[in-house]
Amino acid sequence: MVAVKTAHTQRGAPNVIYAVVALVSMATLLPFLNESINRDEAASLYSARLSWTSLWHLTFVVDRVLLVYYVLLHFWLDVSYSIDWARALSLLAYGLTVYLVGVITRHMAGFWCGLLAVAFTCTNPLMIASGLDARPYALAALVSLLSVAALLKWFDDGDLRSLWTFSFLAIAVLLLQLFCVLAPLSALGACVALKPRILRRHWRQMLPPIAILAIAGATFLALVARQQGQVSWIPGLTVKSLAEDMEGPASSVGGHLIYPALIAATALLSFVGCIVGWRRHSFRLPRMEIDRIAVVLSWAALPTLILVLVTAFKPVYVERYITASVPGMAIALALLVTYAIRALRAPLTPQKRTIVGGAVIICLAILIVNSVAAANSPPENIKGAAQYIARNASSTSEVAVPGHFFTGGVEYYLNRADSRLRLWPQLSGKRFDDRMVLSESERTFADAPSNVWLITDGSVTGTNGFISSLVNHGFIRVNKRSFSGVSVIHFRRHHASG
Repeated sequence: MVAVKTAHTQRGAPNVIYAVVALVSMATLLPFLNESINRDEAASLYSARLSWTSLWHLTFVVDRVLLVYYVLLHFWLDVSYSIDWARALSLLAYGLTVYLVGVITRHMAGFWCGLLAVAFTCTNPLMIASGLDARPYALAALVSLLSVAALLKWFDDGDLRSLWTFSFLAIAVLLLQLFCVLAPLSALGACVALKPRILRRHWRQMLPPIAILAIAGATFLALVARQQGQVSWIPGLTVKSLAEDMEGPASSVGGHLIYPALIAATALLSFVGCIVGWRRHSFRLPRMEIDRIAVVLSWAALPTLILVLVTAFKPVYVERYITASVPGMAIALALLVTYAIRALRAPLTPQKRTIVGGAVIICLAILIVNSVAAANSPPENIKGAAQYIARNASSTSEVAVPGHFFTGGVEYYLNRADSRLRLWPQLSGKRFDDRMVLSESERTFADAPSNVWLITDGSVTGTNGFISSLVNHGFIRVNKRSFSGVSVIHFRRHHASG
C-alpha cells in the first residue's frame, strides 16, 4: 500500500510542478489584462453583446467564421462586461495549454522533457499574445492540443474511441477558428501516411469519424466562403514577408527576435548532438518514437507551410492563425533536446554542470523577460486615444469614429470614463459594416457642434473623404495626437471661439 501511494505521489509531483509553472505564467500576465483594446477585440465586445437576433443578422454580413466564439463570449460576459474579464477566458486557455503540454510531453519522454516543453510554450510570443487577446486563438490552441493528444492515443494503441474524440475536437477547433484546424489535420495526415496498413485494415471503422470531420469541414467552408473579404486586408507574399512567415509558431511577432533566435539555436545544437550520437552509434530511436516525433513535427510545421503556399496565390497568412502549432513546436523541440542529451551520453564534471546549468538559467531568464516585453506591447492604443478625448473635449464636441467595430472600443472607454460625449451620427443602413459608416449629409454637418474629434487607425477607406467634407463645411484642423497606431484629430469651426 505504501509503495502504491509513493508511486502515485511520484507520478503526481511532476504534474503539480507543471501546474505551478502554468499558474505563475498566468499571474505574470495578469497586469496586462487591462491593456488597450485593439480593433479586433472591439469587434468581439460589440458582437458578443448583441441580442441573439442581431448576432444572427451580423453573420450574414461579416464574421460568420467567429460565430461560435461570439456566442461563447456572450455567456462569459454575462458575469462581467469588461475587457479584463473577456481576456481572462483566453488567459485561462493559455494556462491550461501550458499545463497540458507538460503532462502530454512527460508521457512521451519524462519529466525534464515535459518541463522544457512547458518553458517553450509559456514564453512563446504568439501564445502570450493569444492569452491576452479577446479573440478565439488561445481557445483554439487548447482544443487543438486536446484533439492531437486524442489522435496520438489512437496512433499508439489503436483505440477507436480516441479517433472519435479527435474528430469532434477537431470540429470544435474548426468552429472556433477556421485556419487553426490545420494543426490537428496536419497531425492526422502524418498518422495516416505513417501507418497505411492500419488504414487499409481498419478503414471501415475509421471511415465514420474521419468522414464526419470531412463533411463538417466542407459544410463550414461553404457557409463562410462568401465572406472572403474578411481576409482581403492580408498583404501578399514578398521575399521579406516569406522569411518572416517561415518562422511559423516561433514567430517574432511584435519585433521580439529573441525567442526565434533562441529556438533556432537550440534546435540546431540539438540536431547536431543527435547527428554526433548517431555517428557514434550511441543514438538509436525505436520506430514508435520516430513515428511520434514525425507526427508532432507535422503538427508544428505543416500549417505554416500550407498557409504560406496558399498565400502565394491568395493572401491568407497571419501569424496568429498558426497559434495552434505552438504546442507542437514546443513538444518537438523538447523531444529533440532530450534525444540529443541521450545521444551524447557524456558524463559532466561538476564544473561543466555548473556552466550548462548557468546557461540554461540565463536562457530561461531571457525568454521570461522577452515574454513580459511581448505582453506589454499593444498594437493599437484605443484606450489612450479615448481617454485623451474624454479629458480634453468640451461639452460642445462630438467624437467621429469611421469604422463600425472600431466604435465598440471607443464607446467602451468613453463609458468607463463616464463621458457624456456624443458620437457623430452613423449611417443606419451600414449596420455591421466596417467600412466608412459616418453620415455625411448636409443636415448632419449643419447640426454638428463646434468641435469634432476624429479617432482613426487608418484602416477605414473613406476617412480622408470625411476629413475633406469637414474642411468644406468650415472646420479647420486644430491638433493631432498619435497613440500607437491610433490618431486623434481635433477639428473646430472657423467661427467657433473654442
